[in-house]
Amino acid sequence: MSSRLPETDLANLSFMGQDKKHQFLESFIKPKIIPGSYEPFRKILGDTFNESLPLFGDQEFSPWDEVDKKLKRVCKGNDSLYVMNLAISRATHAYAIENRISAFPIDVVSMSLGGTVRYDFGLPFLVRYPDHVAVVFLDIRRSGNLSPNGRRFIFSAMHERFRVAYPDLSEAHLEIWRFRNNSNREIVKLESSFELITYESLAQDVRETYEILGYVQRGYDDDRRRGTGTAGPLL
Repeated sequence: MSSRLPETDLANLSFMGQDKKHQFLESFIKPKIIPGSYEPFRKILGDTFNESLPLFGDQEFSPWDEVDKKLKRVCKGNDSLYVMNLAISRATHAYAIENRISAFPIDVVSMSLGGTVRYDFGLPFLVRYPDHVAVVFLDIRRSGNLSPNGRRFIFSAMHERFRVAYPDLSEAHLEIWRFRNNSNREIVKLESSFELITYESLAQDVRETYEILGYVQRGYDDDRRRGTGTAGPLL
């Protein structure tokens, strides 16, 4: 079983009571079938929102037909995977064109919050609008997406990872792109209206969450060894 919590779940659990964390983590560790993956979309992300190289400036958007062909290649003939990734890829391409976005790769290291597990908390791109630049976190899930509490955590972590660690990015906007749970998956841009949480508080909360996760996993493993576990194997 995985001992790494996804960024969205880690954020949504932040600063909850220990009982609520324990309850969620008991469900999280049980084997389950994960339907599909958004990895194909992530592989073509640069194509969907006009990735450029800083030395060469703006470039023309790839036509949607070209992006779509690349998505199909990445999905390797898996029709259900293609359908799952199609709407969010199209929505990102349309959003980038509508907002005249260009995106430049930036070299930033992943972030540790008081443990051995490292996180990105945002894309390795600087997104340039006509009037500002931003760093972006993608909130893709149809269900179990970021709660208001989770958004505050993500904005705070992004501030630490990008603005604090890299002074050249100190003026960058912090954005979460929330993909609507509808057929077109349109993007809603969210900007921080929260008081940001300090790094020390973030790290302390993450350590607590992983301590509870470790406790829950040990109990689950002990139950399985005694033959009292109720969850079946992951097929």
